[in-house]
Amino acid sequence: MAKVSVIIPIYNVEKYLNRCIDSVINQSLKDIEIILVNDGSPDNCPKICDEYANKDSRIKVIHKSNGGLSSARNAGMKIATGDYIGFVDSDDYIEINMYEQMYKVAYENNVDFVMSDYYKVYNDSKKEVTLDIDSSLYLKEDIYNKIYPSLIMKENIDYGPLLAVWHCLYKTSFIKENDLYFDEQVKYSEDNLFSSLVGYKSNSFII
Repeated sequence: MAKVSVIIPIYNVEKYLNRCIDSVINQSLKDIEIILVNDGSPDNCPKICDEYANKDSRIKVIHKSNGGLSSARNAGMKIATGDYIGFVDSDDYIEINMYEQMYKVAYENNVDFVMSDYYKVYNDSKKEVTLDIDSSLYLKEDIYNKIYPSLIMKENIDYGPLLAVWHCLYKTSFIKENDLYFDEQVKYSEDNLFSSLVGYKSNSFII
């Protein structure tokens, strides 16, 4: 069993896919399972996925008909065997020590999930985005008092702090015990519903 299962939903992103997969393969945490979900992509993505699987035994490939991002993520979650689950969008890439750092924090503190800051990358620059929430361990009482009031929307009509999955690491047993999957009928901002349920169900997390 791997320490982390990394799920990458893939559709029509051949321009970015190699960079994305390479950033996961080269993680400093080597004990990972990489699940590439080809969601019926019409370009060269299916071929690229198979080529990577032939080169790295940690990679599993799912080829399925197009069902959308939620469907692709769910397909990956159903076969994930890692202690923790992470999601990487196929047009993104990640820092080389991302999962080593997040796994260490999650494991040592036995929390339901860990969330990190991230970068927005432009053509010639990148900008660090710091979450509008204190870096800390949050237990159930803290979640209730500090997170629930703006779980979905803040006073300034901005999204709440927990609504993206691609910079989180989730304990697999927490996900499965609470039957947390993406609603495949939701076609836009599908992260919002899933992440709101995660925040509602969780007993602890760390930023």
